[in-house]
Amino acid sequence: MSADLHLHTTESDGTWTPEELVQEAARRKLTIIAITDHDTTAGIAAAQRQAPQELEVIAGIELSTSFPASQDEIHILGYWIDPQAPNLQQNLKNLRKSRIERAQLILNKLGKLGIELQYEEVLRFATREIVSRSHIASALQAKGVVATKQEAFVKYIGLGAPAYVERHKLHPELAIEIILSVGGVPVLAHPGLMKEINTIPTLAAA
Repeated sequence: MSADLHLHTTESDGTWTPEELVQEAARRKLTIIAITDHDTTAGIAAAQRQAPQELEVIAGIELSTSFPASQDEIHILGYWIDPQAPNLQQNLKNLRKSRIERAQLILNKLGKLGIELQYEEVLRFATREIVSRSHIASALQAKGVVATKQEAFVKYIGLGAPAYVERHKLHPELAIEIILSVGGVPVLAHPGLMKEINTIPTLAAA
């Protein structure tokens, strides 16, 4: 058994389409993968449809959360979810809307810094319905404002940078509740990046 349970596609901020991703997973002889795009389940059906018989594709999601008054962003993965559940889809729709609103606020801040970047330029890199800071970084790089996407985060759009804008996030316990309500298994993503590990017992209890 060989698995990768945290994969993104071009439906959010990945570099491969769902079809390309399962082909690459098969080429690398993985036997189980999970499609865990940010705030969308749009890539799951295509990945499951195109996957070879020997590759299991788990329906998943990744939700960004934070505790009130905390800057520690906590990502919650959900495995074996029901992608079509109305409760899940409504929450994802709200999260996608907040991403768009944040992107526009970031562009306004960049404009005040003398960097004119149009929303349409960002959409060239956001191939689907998710608009992220990664796409803004790509647009800044393409425009020649920065040499790398990492530089864009450090100088302009990362936490503490002049064009950073906080995005609406779910409370971690609500994210866990949503995943459980649609038959999923909630899992804490990349815990090594957490600043406040004393919140883990609270997450585990939920």
